[in-house]
Amino acid sequence: AILYNSLAITLMSANRLEEALAAYRDTVSIYRAVGLGNDLDTQVVLANIGTLELRTGHLEAAEQQLKSAFEKEREIAGDSAAVAAAMGYYGRALYIRNESREAVPVLQKAAELAAKYAGPPSPVALQNAMFLGEAQFAAGDAAAARATLSGVRDTAAMQYGPDHILTLRARLSLAANSASTSELQSIVEGLRKTGKQGSAYLAQSLERLGAAQLGAKDT
Repeated sequence: AILYNSLAITLMSANRLEEALAAYRDTVSIYRAVGLGNDLDTQVVLANIGTLELRTGHLEAAEQQLKSAFEKEREIAGDSAAVAAAMGYYGRALYIRNESREAVPVLQKAAELAAKYAGPPSPVALQNAMFLGEAQFAAGDAAAARATLSGVRDTAAMQYGPDHILTLRARLSLAANSASTSELQSIVEGLRKTGKQGSAYLAQSLERLGAAQLGAKDT
């Protein structure tokens, strides 16, 4: 099970998501076969499966998987950085499914837990705060969203540098709601340098840049 889990992590890092899902499912099958289906390690793997379901577009499955996993993790061992990560992706799933008002309180809690257990500048805390800011924009609270995302951008830049993917992602989330073509062009250039790690965000930034350019031509 440990070997399959390590394989899944490696495949996920290589962006081979379907293969990673299969390896994670093999991990869970083995844990269950040896009587460890309700242990904490199994719940963490199930949360990882939920995360991959989200990334591969299986939104309903992701939402159910993530909610079940982090609730069981809390029952077994209380709050933790792992709980915060799963809760953050659950909130993200709610947001993507146009349930932004329901997502905001979940993501607020996820960001709070991540900051407490992993530290405010940690990747999981910054990502959860980024998810929160995007949900706040979608829920109509633009002022709160800008404050949240500006904080993520500034913290990420200070901790990891201006060219880090977390900094660029925060800038992208802010620029997406301002239609700034110059800022989006700068973000595109930065994301091109991140390679496969930033490929999905590069696609988003190019799409938003194109929309902004079209909007500029219309006016």
